[in-house]
Amino acid sequence: MDITHEVFIFFQACILGAFFGALYDVFRIVRLSFPNPKFLVFIEDVLYFLIITLASFTFIVIQNSGYLRAFLVIGELLGAILYFFTVSIIIMKSANIIIKLIRKVLLFVYNLTLRPLVKFFCYIILKIKGFIVKYKSKIKIIIPKFKIHLK
Repeated sequence: MDITHEVFIFFQACILGAFFGALYDVFRIVRLSFPNPKFLVFIEDVLYFLIITLASFTFIVIQNSGYLRAFLVIGELLGAILYFFTVSIIIMKSANIIIKLIRKVLLFVYNLTLRPLVKFFCYIILKIKGFIVKYKSKIKIIIPKFKIHLK
């Protein structure tokens, strides 16, 4: 294997590392959107590491005939580090702004449509409850009259 081929594989490893960073950003955006309990975060992290381990293994087997070389690992780490300190910052800030905007829109829609319905149904339930409390003694007298006895 000549040096040009190794340099080419090194750059491919850097791109793979950047892809790993982007994949982790997907997990981070999901966590921003839907807060998860610690156990679920643990499961997500295990899933992420299984995915990158399988991808790294496949990359090494295909590109370098299964020989693990230090420059491959360094390339993946370098790609991930470069991604996290450049593109990831922009993506996460943008994702945070978009998520906040979507939450505000959903809250506005809720306040405009569903909140009045919830208040209306609560009002109806309170009126029914008040009616039952007010006429409880009369209802106790009427209900036994409607019983149908089976033979």
